[in-house]
Amino acid sequence: MEITTNLMLIYWFLCYTLFLSLFIVSGIRALQKIEAEKYHFLMILSFALLMINSTLYTIIEIKSNVVDFILQMLVMAGICLGIYSIPAFAHNLSDKNPKYKIIIDTLKYLALLLWFTNLINYIKFKRIFIFISIYIIYFIVILITSTIGIFSSKKNKNNNRIFENNFYITYISRIGILSIFFVPLFIIIDLFGGFGFKPISILIQYKFRTFPMFFLFWSIIYFSSIFNFNKTKLIYNSLNVINKNNLDLSIENLNKYLLSPREIEVLQLLLSGLSYKQIASSLSISLATVKTHICRIYEKTKTNSKIELINKIMKE
Repeated sequence: MEITTNLMLIYWFLCYTLFLSLFIVSGIRALQKIEAEKYHFLMILSFALLMINSTLYTIIEIKSNVVDFILQMLVMAGICLGIYSIPAFAHNLSDKNPKYKIIIDTLKYLALLLWFTNLINYIKFKRIFIFISIYIIYFIVILITSTIGIFSSKKNKNNNRIFENNFYITYISRIGILSIFFVPLFIIIDLFGGFGFKPISILIQYKFRTFPMFFLFWSIIYFSSIFNFNKTKLIYNSLNVINKNNLDLSIENLNKYLLSPREIEVLQLLLSGLSYKQIASSLSISLATVKTHICRIYEKTKTNSKIELINKIMKE
C-alpha cells in the first residue's frame, strides 16, 4: 500500500510540474505578443482553475463552507473561461471567418451568463442538474472544437502550405485527438467514479485521477511541438544566412517558373526573410492574398516548402 501511495505522489508531482512549466512558458510567449498564444494561455488558465479545484477535493476533505464556495466559483470560472477560450484559440488559427467571430462573441457572453447562473444557483437553489448542465455544455464545446480542429489541420496540411513555419498546426491536431480520448475517461472515472466498477474504484481510493494524465500528455505535446518548430525555424534561418547571396532572385531567372509579376514580388520578399504579414504590408495587400500567392508559387515551382524552393532555385 505504501508503494502505491508513493507512486501516486510521484504521478501527481510529475503531472503538476510539467503543467506548471506549460503554464509559465505559454504565459511568457503570450507576453511576447504572439497572438494565438494569448488565447492558448487563457485556455491553459481555464484548465488550471479546474485542476486546482479537483486536486484539492481529491487530496483533502473540504469542510469549510467558505472554502467550498471559493473552490466552486473557481472551477466554474475555469469551465466558463474554457467555453470561450477553446473556440477562440481555434478561431485565431483559422481564416477568421466573420460568421465564426459572431459565434465566438456569443460564447463569451454565454460563458459569463453561465457563471452568474451557477453563482445564483449555489447561493439560492443548489440544483445539481444546473451544475451538470454547464459541465455538459463545456464538454460539448471541447469535443466539437477538437473535431473541427483535427479536420481543419489536415485540410491545411494537404491544401494550404502557408503554415509550414507554424507549429500550431501539428499541435492543435494532437491536442484535439488527446481531448477526444480523455473527455470520456474524465466523465466515467473522475466524475462518476467508474460507475462502481471495482478496479476503477480501487484506483480512485488510491487518489488516481485521469485529468493529471491529460495535462501530462498535453505538456509533452506542447514542448515537443515548440522544439520541432524552433528546429525548423533554425534550419530556415541558416539557409537564409548561408544561401542568401547564392540565390538568383532576378526577374529573368524567376520567369522560367511562369510566375506572375505579383508572384515574383511575393517570392522575392519571402526569400529575403520577410514574414507573411510583412509581405502584405510591404505590397499593400491582404494577408489572405499573400497566402494565395505563396500557394500558387509552390504549385508552379513544384515544391512543398521554403527549403525545397530555395534548393530548386539554387540548382537551376
